Amino acid sequence: NFATARVTPEGSNLAVNKEIVSIAGKPYAAGDTYKPEDEVVYKFTVTNTEPVWRDEAAIQDIISNVRVEVIGDTTKSAFSESEISHVFTSVGTSGTQDTYIEPYDATDDLDLVVD
Repeated sequence: NFATARVTPEGSNLAVNKEIVSIAGKPYAAGDTYKPEDEVVYKFTVTNTEPVWRDEAAIQDIISNVRVEVIGDTTKSAFSESEISHVFTSVGTSGTQDTYIEPYDATDDLDLVVD
């Protein structure tokens, strides 16, 4: 009786890893700090750990919330500028046909919904 059939979707799970790659052009080591005007390069790796599709996954890094103290007991943005780029890799397929990454402002917060 198809009127009472129930389909239960398989579970999905995304693993997200954020790591610092380099500071001021030098490979990052635990405990390194940065100075004003140093370039800090981060890498996000988002992995779908289950063999099912994941729709409308939110990927965010709101760097405008990262603040530093300045003279006069005030704070300001820790970054004077930002630039985002992405590389898509897929295991088991021949390209990017599996995933849609919406256009984004490369100089602002990372705030995407990915299919």
